This record gives sequence, structure tokens and C-alpha cells, in this order.
Amino acid sequence: MAYDRYVAVCNPLRYLLIMSPQVCLKLLLASWMSGCVITGISTLQISSLSFCVHRQIDSYYCDFAPLIKLSCSETVSIEKQFFAVSSIILFGCFSIIIVSYACIISYICIIQTTLTFSTFSIRRKAFSTCASHLIVVILFYGTTIFMFIRPTTGDLLHLNKIISMIPSILTPLLNPIIYTLRNQEVKEAVKRFVQNMPE
Repeated sequence: MAYDRYVAVCNPLRYLLIMSPQVCLKLLLASWMSGCVITGISTLQISSLSFCVHRQIDSYYCDFAPLIKLSCSETVSIEKQFFAVSSIILFGCFSIIIVSYACIISYICIIQTTLTFSTFSIRRKAFSTCASHLIVVILFYGTTIFMFIRPTTGDLLHLNKIISMIPSILTPLLNPIIYTLRNQEVKEAVKRFVQNMPE
């Protein structure tokens, strides 16, 4: 999505050529395949562990840290591998998104136009196009990095339970709200609702 935004803002006339259906399909398949391979490898490693008497996971879903805590096996090597892979994937994806938005912002700041629209109007439209996605990205990656890029044992597991609700529940819940705030009709309806509220 960050690449799509980059092409839409920085190369709008070539958008349909660059973001062809074939390119979109390749990007989609690459993300699905990498996600399946990476989670498959982690799942195979965890399935080889032996588990003790306690079979109740102290989390809202089958998360890595509480699952590893239940194991009777030596988990140090798996934790190190998971930490390394998580770091590469999360920081890699997040870095690509941030670089994409840095390019967009730098392009917007230096934009010179000869069109009938004012430069301010074009900049505002470009910023509003990207802001909603950037808010969701920061919410998702901020909490996911906190959950996975740190030691998996210790007292933080209870905090992890609370934080894990943000990318799994809060972000999908806020998605429609964040993205519809770009719609002018929704903005007007919210403004009317706030103005009509009894004091």
C-alpha cells in the first residue's frame, strides 16, 4: 500500500502503467508466500517442542511468548531465531514503508505546479491521502514491534496480553473510522453532529 501511495503521488500519470494488475498480483503473491513460509517455519519449530502439564495459554490467542513459556524443552535457540526473523521482517517492512513516505513527503514539499489548482491544495490532498494509511501503519507496527522485538520471558507477558489487543482488535476496529474521515461527507456529518450536541 505504501508503494501504491508513492506511485499515486509521485508518478500519477504513469500510475496505471506502473501498478498494472500483473504487478499488483506479484506483490500480493510475494507477501502471501513470504508470510506462509515464515510462519510455517516457526510453527514447525514450535511443534517439535515438548510441553508440560500446563496446557492453558496465558493469552487471548496462541501467541509465541506464552506458548514458549509452557514448553519444558530448551527454547533459547528458537527464541533467538524468532527474534532474528521478527526483527528482519518487522524492521524491513517498516523501513520500506517509512522510506516510501519520506519520498512522498519530500516530493510534496518540493512540488512546483503550473496547474490551475494551488500548490497548497495539491499538498493537502496528497497529505490526506497518505495520513490515514500512515496512522494505521504506526499503530500496527508500533505495537507489533513492542510485542515481538524484545525478550519473550518475564513480567511483560501480562502487558503483552493487553498490547496484543491493539493490532488484533483495535486497529481493525479503527480502520473504517480512520479511512472514512477522508470522505468529505463524513467530515461534514461529524461536524454537524458535534455542533448539534447538547452542552
